[in-house]
Amino acid sequence: MYIQASSVEFVLETIEELLGATDEKLLLIWDSLAFTPAVSDVEGDFNPQSSMAMKARILAKGMSKLTLPIADKQATFLVLNQLKTNITSGPMAHITAMTTPYMTPGGKAMHYSYSLRIWLTGRKAKSAFVMDDKGFRIGSEVKVRLEKSRFGTQGRNCAFRIMWGTDEVGIRDEESWFDAIKTSGHLTSKGAWYTLETPDGYTKKFQPSKWAEIIESDNEFKEHVVRIMDEEVIQRFDRREGTADDFYEPYEEQEISNE
Repeated sequence: MYIQASSVEFVLETIEELLGATDEKLLLIWDSLAFTPAVSDVEGDFNPQSSMAMKARILAKGMSKLTLPIADKQATFLVLNQLKTNITSGPMAHITAMTTPYMTPGGKAMHYSYSLRIWLTGRKAKSAFVMDDKGFRIGSEVKVRLEKSRFGTQGRNCAFRIMWGTDEVGIRDEESWFDAIKTSGHLTSKGAWYTLETPDGYTKKFQPSKWAEIIESDNEFKEHVVRIMDEEVIQRFDRREGTADDFYEPYEEQEISNE
């Protein structure tokens, strides 16, 4: 069901109605919070001071009212927002900008309400661009950080490439698997070659540049990679084996754009 989000108040009221009208487990997606106006924004003038913090106040009341019904109906509320550069002023401005480089529109009520908060940021380096055979840009690399999590996963990172300039829009998920298992004990490297070895005697030698091609054409190789993924990314983290450095990337080392 698609509903035009004409105002923040309308979105919250519609969610309340939908939750009360069915016992189905709903997935509610709001795209996007940043560009949904409050009623006062639509009916008022263009002076930003006349409706300052209005959206934040509405969301603070709205989420305190909706959090329990969403949980009771086992619904999922997915909110898309925009990361904006945190421009501050005053004597501590430079410190604030370094520690908190971004802010999101809508106030902090949503931050407190989220069970999972994910930051998606695009890299600006040319190495992060996906080009077609004619040199046109058709995709880009996206870095993901779990900024908040109530499931014991906060701070974890990954990266993937997303295609938006082709007929098949979507994520090249399988290409990101190599980075996920690169530090596994099942992989050894020598020069430009990697060797994947498993306890059952399986061995495969490959070059990283051929990774996507091998994954697509060699089902046996793919099955072993999936098992290693499960072992390295999920099971080891659940058992807290290794050190935190194996699972988390320092915040300062991320390449983040201001888009």
